[in-house]
Amino acid sequence: MNKKYIKVMISVLIVIYSITKVKSIILLLQNSIVFLNIVLLVLCGLMVTVVLLWKSRYEYRKIAYKDTLTGVYSRAFLDWWLSNYKLDPKLGLSTVVIMDIDNFKDINDTHGHLVGDQVLIKIAEVLRDSIRKNDFIIRYGGDEFLLILAGCNEATSLNIVNRAIDTFKDDHEFEFDIEVSYGIAQITNKENFIDVLNSADEKMYSHKNHKTKTSVPLQWNI
Repeated sequence: MNKKYIKVMISVLIVIYSITKVKSIILLLQNSIVFLNIVLLVLCGLMVTVVLLWKSRYEYRKIAYKDTLTGVYSRAFLDWWLSNYKLDPKLGLSTVVIMDIDNFKDINDTHGHLVGDQVLIKIAEVLRDSIRKNDFIIRYGGDEFLLILAGCNEATSLNIVNRAIDTFKDDHEFEFDIEVSYGIAQITNKENFIDVLNSADEKMYSHKNHKTKTSVPLQWNI
């Protein structure tokens, strides 16, 4: 076997080896691409799952924080607000107003619960139109509403409440007049919020009791 033939054979073997090596590399790359596609699909699936879970949680919280009848905030929102609330020095002190519908049980008993529901919706609408952008309305109980008025002293809060009461008086949607009792208290810090709430509640019941005993309007010392 001459040297030329040996060189040709070696060259052929090198070519065959190179082709085999290239095929192996191509196969490896193909497998890598398949693997990467699988990884990408898994990652995309995880991202979609996270987004859906976040959206579901957001939607649940959004529903939980709203009163389904009136559309104002619920007690669940109040709990969240208390956990996250911080006094804003730019706004100054805030106030709490508790408002209760007078003789609401009589309205339900005489005119039916559907009419009672419409009264609650009307109260919420009027209060929503009376407050400012940074204020909150919370349906605190059956016929009780809680207003959190940001950067608002008691005198300004009283003006807001009186504006709402004047709207109730001018409204003739129902066969009866809508009357409310209320109490106002100043928030000095988050830690004493329960005390503030109790103070506003006591003032509200004092207002209600005063109206049942006399026709003379209660004069608030503000």
